[in-house]
Amino acid sequence: MENSKISSISSRRRKRNDEDEEEFFSSGTSSLDCPQHSDAEVPSSQEEFVSSSQKEHKFVQCDGCTMIYRPGIPSEESNHRVYHDKLGKRRHYVDFRGWKEENVLKRFDDGRVISISSEDPKRKSKKIEEIVEIMDEELGYVPSVGAKEEVVFIYVNRNKKIIACAIAEPIHEAFPVVDSKQGEEDSTIRCSKEKTSAICGISRIWVHPNERRKGVASRILDLVRAHFIYGLSISKEKLAFTQPTLDGKQLFSHYSGSVNFLVYNPVN
Repeated sequence: MENSKISSISSRRRKRNDEDEEEFFSSGTSSLDCPQHSDAEVPSSQEEFVSSSQKEHKFVQCDGCTMIYRPGIPSEESNHRVYHDKLGKRRHYVDFRGWKEENVLKRFDDGRVISISSEDPKRKSKKIEEIVEIMDEELGYVPSVGAKEEVVFIYVNRNKKIIACAIAEPIHEAFPVVDSKQGEEDSTIRCSKEKTSAICGISRIWVHPNERRKGVASRILDLVRAHFIYGLSISKEKLAFTQPTLDGKQLFSHYSGSVNFLVYNPVN
């Protein structure tokens, strides 16, 4: 009888400990900024099983950038800080008050598109350099060394913010994509070994995260084709892109009307 009673008490303790353990390890933390430590109390029954270091280094998720990391571990805090700041920069709008003399290609209800050639002194302006830097960081693009015959196209909205940017350069050849499928879950592509002629290469194109899926990219690409070479309207079949991100891959397929859009290596 005494053994049965002890067994019953032990069973209840194990059950209570299991419930406490499940609650402890499944609880999450969140805040409007960068959460530090969970506000959840460690169940008393867990204290004898969880070391103090384990309690201090629980995983948390930042609501601002969604990264999961462990506060208190220097390397993880550093990685989170870099990622969080970079993501914040992506969501930052670059102000653009405009210039007295602008090469306005077209005006829309929500803004205008301007082009800046590589010879234009405005190409070295702080605002253009800033938006190009943001674009390059997000796309993982490493600019080649040396002058290039490129043209920068920026989309400025009515609130005087740059919401999109594309950089085009002259090319002579490109390669058709042979096995890309629209909606594929990665940006990996394979190209034909057979070259085809091309006229304009889009070395990179970027749209602010808040302005995507609104036709902004298509508008700016239409204007690139219409104005990149004076007096010549470039067909979509002669337009090529560099290695795309997943979003870029879907954009290029949609814009060109084919999964076999052209890709090329940037001019050095």
